[in-house]
Amino acid sequence: MAKFLNTSATNYYLEELIKNTTERLIIISPFLKFNNRIRELLEDKDRLKIDVRIVYGKSELAPHEINWLRSLTFVRTSFCQNLHAKCYLNEHAAIITSLNLYDFSQVNNNEMGVYVDREHESELYRDTYEEAQRLIRISEEVRLGQTTAGHPLFKTPVQSGCPAVCLQFVLPTRQTAPTRSDALRRS
Repeated sequence: MAKFLNTSATNYYLEELIKNTTERLIIISPFLKFNNRIRELLEDKDRLKIDVRIVYGKSELAPHEINWLRSLTFVRTSFCQNLHAKCYLNEHAAIITSLNLYDFSQVNNNEMGVYVDREHESELYRDTYEEAQRLIRISEEVRLGQTTAGHPLFKTPVQSGCPAVCLQFVLPTRQTAPTRSDALRRS
């Protein structure tokens, strides 16, 4: 059964969703600024070699976010132009919410969302999963550790204060995502 989430419940269920991921985690949020708790949870998923996909929509990542993401081997990031959706899902559940994965929002804003359990709301979960996959497919992969000098979506290293090897924006390569039949076979 789907559950309504207020601000504190959204934060709680988001942490639980990340902790309970055993196969794949998808994070969709226009803004990214990770708090320490989310960082710890994502670092743990990386140590466990869990596939993590992060789709964001605002053109600039702070240098400290870039450096931290660069250290995570099993985390892939993608940029999705005009992204406003916020959704977090793993193989068991999804959260559709107003909450950006932005530390200020998690503490200061009034947020709400809906928690969808795959077992009890399989159709709603499947629709959410398919839309998340579509967003991944239309996004452009951002590879950490390469130069972005001159790319319009990123400040130059001099402007941003990061070294000339922060990001590489890859165009027009699209990420390959599992098909619907792949997802349904796991059911």
